[in-house]
Amino acid sequence: MMEEEEESSQFLSELEKLRYEPYYYQEDNILKSPYFQPIHFLNPSSLFKEFKKKAEEFREINKIDGKDLDTVKYCDFSMLNEITDGFKKENFVQKALCGSLYRGNIRLGSRTQQVLVKTWDFYEIPGRTVDYPVYPSIFSAELNRLIQKELKGHDNLVNLIGYCFDKKLAVVYEAKADRVLSQELNSDNFDWDERMKVALQLAKFLEWLHDNHILLGALDASLILLDEEYNVALFELGLHRCVLDPSNGASTGVLKWIYSIFAPDPVVKDDSDLWTSKSEVFAYGCVLCQLIMKKYYQSNCSLSTIARSSFRENQASLVNEDFHVDAAAGYKITELARKCLQHDPVDRVDMRHVVNFLEQLTLDQKAKKQRTN
Repeated sequence: MMEEEEESSQFLSELEKLRYEPYYYQEDNILKSPYFQPIHFLNPSSLFKEFKKKAEEFREINKIDGKDLDTVKYCDFSMLNEITDGFKKENFVQKALCGSLYRGNIRLGSRTQQVLVKTWDFYEIPGRTVDYPVYPSIFSAELNRLIQKELKGHDNLVNLIGYCFDKKLAVVYEAKADRVLSQELNSDNFDWDERMKVALQLAKFLEWLHDNHILLGALDASLILLDEEYNVALFELGLHRCVLDPSNGASTGVLKWIYSIFAPDPVVKDDSDLWTSKSEVFAYGCVLCQLIMKKYYQSNCSLSTIARSSFRENQASLVNEDFHVDAAAGYKITELARKCLQHDPVDRVDMRHVVNFLEQLTLDQKAKKQRTN
């Protein structure tokens, strides 16, 4: 067993050193990038030739044989293509932090299983600066985290069942949850009790991570999956080890790469490499606001500005009137959001406080319903 773990660790270290060029210099990247459409690029044929030449040059640079990592299966590109039916537009779910998320189906013996495929994309996007050389490191780090015993099989994490580094960097998740929270926030069918269930599950997961000195590293409504029963599963995972700061009780870690793009915390923005457990409390507060306001904001920064403006105007409740929540509960949940969104991280509550508060609020709401019935 120890020998297998050592081999897996060594293999993941090799994946971390993969060069990005073989993934970047592919004709498919030209076709997908808005930069390289004929209207933007006057002579696309010359670019195709250049990419083909570069692809040949780097073809032999990443010579590593794929292998299964315990129950996680290695998929070559042809298998990945089959799973997503050629990455059809109909199977596209949404953009991910470093690429795209697709629905698909994988054959397992005589049965077919629904899956989600997350890719790392290497085509240029206007207005976005991307550090492609670090993509293999991000890819390897996610594999490493999701096969660890302490995280594998956690109810609030996606279950990794496959991965690919042949022509494309990608991971394959079991599709136990395939709806995205950001796409459900405006729905009339997503009622108050279900929203509180999501808020509490997410809070408990963050509390568990922080108690184990692990930082999630990326938190936004667009990164949270829901199943039919509104159970939460996260699919973008920095999951960095961190240390506890005894002065304020917050866990602090240094995030390499790009995870802090979903860190609206103004303190984090002063030092883009710094991310703390209190930063995650802030990001959680943004998600909580969207749940109770029944509205998705693409920028956490704009959402926190709106919420703080409401707090300054002494707005008693941010809860959308469609939910018909009583004034006392509306005030309490708004006050919790306010405590999460404090400008100074020291003034923010921790996730244990959030969990205790939501559990008590849920009990109070149930008791009130029983009395009225």
